[in-house]
Amino acid sequence: AGLVGALTDNGIGVAGAAWRVRIMPLKMGWASTFSAFGEVQMDFAARAIRYATRMGATVINCSWASANTDGIDAAVGAAVRAGVTVVCAAGNNSPSHYLADREDVLSVAATDSTDVIASFSNRGAYIDLAAPGVGISSTWSAQFQPAYAVALNGTSFSAPLVAGVAALIQSRLVPPYASRLLTPRGVQLRLMESADDISAQNPSLAGQYGAGRLNAYRALTQTSGPTA
Repeated sequence: AGLVGALTDNGIGVAGAAWRVRIMPLKMGWASTFSAFGEVQMDFAARAIRYATRMGATVINCSWASANTDGIDAAVGAAVRAGVTVVCAAGNNSPSHYLADREDVLSVAATDSTDVIASFSNRGAYIDLAAPGVGISSTWSAQFQPAYAVALNGTSFSAPLVAGVAALIQSRLVPPYASRLLTPRGVQLRLMESADDISAQNPSLAGQYGAGRLNAYRALTQTSGPTA
């Protein structure tokens, strides 16, 4: 939530990518003795996606691994058909997961501060885009008290940066798109077309990290590109 929408120009904490966005937090997982990061259940995830779609969400961020079970396929398909842009973390040191493999979902890998693909980040032909995911600062919850965290690593932190810029694109469209909202595919293409080329920093990873590294300014200001 902090990476997507933390308030700016207030001298406190961090700044979100889309600082006037409205956040809809939906719980679909829980703490677990088997994982330090908790667990997500696919039928709960499907219900959350259906609820978000029904309530008018325009972007859904999925910083969790997934499998094609318990209605997740139908829920995501319905969301995209309703105009929702779905963004997911590519994953860390793990096999690719279901949402990351879907063509209608933006799969996001992680880069470090030098635009090198992070050593832990999944990579492959299914990746659409990369975004910072090493040494990240954001809002945090410490024993249910508001706080901040630094040095966060993972594609789970890359994905919400992309989701935030997707929200900016939809809220501040520039010519020739000002007269209409882009479709989810249009948003996806615009983010990819405006990404920075990081091939020089990753010579051995051609075709494995998507279109490049997220560039919010270019995504908002370019006046040519996809119209899907």
